[in-house]
Amino acid sequence: MPVPPSSTPEDPDLRDLRAALKSRKAEARLAAIRRLARMEGPEVDALLIQAMRDRLSLLGAVAARALARRATPEIADAMVDHFLWASEKGVERDPGCSVRVELARVFGELHHYRAENALRTGIRTVQKEMVGFGLEDTAIAVRGECALALAQIRPAGALIDIGLLLFDEEAQARASAARALGSVGEAGAAPLLAIRLHVPDEPEVWIECMNSLAVLEEPRALDLISPHLNSPDAFLAAGAAMALARTRRSDALPALLKALDGADSDAVEPLAAAVATLRIPEARQALIDRTTVARRPLRAACVRALQGFPDDSVQEILKKIAAEDNDPAVRLAASESLPMKPQ
Repeated sequence: MPVPPSSTPEDPDLRDLRAALKSRKAEARLAAIRRLARMEGPEVDALLIQAMRDRLSLLGAVAARALARRATPEIADAMVDHFLWASEKGVERDPGCSVRVELARVFGELHHYRAENALRTGIRTVQKEMVGFGLEDTAIAVRGECALALAQIRPAGALIDIGLLLFDEEAQARASAARALGSVGEAGAAPLLAIRLHVPDEPEVWIECMNSLAVLEEPRALDLISPHLNSPDAFLAAGAAMALARTRRSDALPALLKALDGADSDAVEPLAAAVATLRIPEARQALIDRTTVARRPLRAACVRALQGFPDDSVQEILKKIAAEDNDPAVRLAASESLPMKPQ
């Protein structure tokens, strides 16, 4: 709820800022919000809460961001009230959804448990608006941010709300749901992610599913992720490799090396980097062994990946490659992988 203004005479600066917030010029209103963000006091808070209702939702989002940096219980409750108020007539009160996106992010950062109902409203919000020459759903980011915030707050039943979003019509929302499931901390999250990985989808959604399986330390993560290492989509293959590397499991190394040895030029860099990310002696030796292979892209990628092992023996190997390799690109990669000498 808004903080009541003081009964003392209003400061001239505040009077000017109050007038500026009613200006027809967006630049004047934005400047007023930015000035208020640098000020303190209950009257300032009340003006920023008022500014969240600016007719340009982007300016309302700036006000919300300013309020987040000073959030008291009263301000947090006022932000929840504003979220619910804006949701009632979204196209009219928050066109583009910028304010609610910002508020949902703030609720998660603050772990504001009293925002639960607002977040459950937001995760189901679909807002069709004219964008260009057609209708578009402008609430995709709202649903995603609400999913992430619910994962941070973890109210009872959050897994159901987030799990349903995993099957949203929009890939961006599904990707956010997959990311949120990685931090919701409930046993039922992994099966939902596994199911999503077996349904055709956009690469970014599958990558978020794989990353969350790694975060959850799912025992079957290796079996679920490994098939995607051989994807003809280099972006997806790289994402699968990094997800496997995040498990820090030594038994992921054989699958990563097999994919690395068979990868085309576009995929060798991220695959080699994933091998290095395991940070185990066997991975280090595997990269060293591949600095002498005939394939120049693979050789160069493994040289660059050895930056992750800055011990003296690796430095000597890189120096030798920088001086003796028969390919200038590999020599350059080795030189750039060595620590910079102090000036």
